[in-house]
This record gives sequence, C-alpha cells and structure tokens, in this order.
Amino acid sequence: MSAPGPVIPKPGDVLKIQESDYRYGIGALVLRVTAVRAVVQLEDGDWLTVAGVELAWNGAEIGKRETLVRLSSLVRQRGRP
Repeated sequence: MSAPGPVIPKPGDVLKIQESDYRYGIGALVLRVTAVRAVVQLEDGDWLTVAGVELAWNGAEIGKRETLVRLSSLVRQRGRP
C-alpha cells in the first residue's frame, strides 16, 4: 500500500501553511485560494504555484498573494473530508 498523495487545493479552500512549506515569508501563512497554477520542480522537490488572499489571524483580508507551496505538505488534515 502506497502513502497517500497530495491533496490539490481548490478555489475557496483555506490553507494554513507552515513557514518551511511555502516560498517566501516569515511565520505561518493563511491563504484563501483563488487559483491553482502549475507545479514547479525545484532542487528540493515539487512546489505548487497558488494564488489567493492572505488572511490575518482574525480572518481579515490582508491582500492578494501568490506563492509556491511544497507539494508534499498538501495532505488531508485529520478530521477533514
């Protein structure tokens, strides 16, 4: 049995991404997805280009953002369908 693969986000999904799993920024990133673009192969693995709206801790919109998210970090969270 193989390990489950990444779960590709859809527009409207909210991602909580740890600092080590996106490029570039400091601290965790909360992003409401508006578009999913191409997979990019870098020296340390595959990364997914994701566009969205960055959200503050209280849900307030900070602004538009596009970032690379480590593909291997996109796994189904426990308790989520």
